[in-house]
Amino acid sequence: MSDDEWMDWPEPREAIAEIAAVAPAELFEYPGGGHLFTDAGSPDYDADATVLAHARILEFLAAL
Repeated sequence: MSDDEWMDWPEPREAIAEIAAVAPAELFEYPGGGHLFTDAGSPDYDADATVLAHARILEFLAAL
């Protein structure tokens, strides 16, 4: 999530740029500050962001 205090955004962006040079990849940011937003047992859980993240993951995997 875009306001996740555990994430240093420049590093993931650099990694995605390197991956995108050889495979289709894109970095998506989700609004909010949760770290484990896809974990239904976490206080950071965000159902809407999880649905969107899962859809994007499946789309990415289908393109490989």
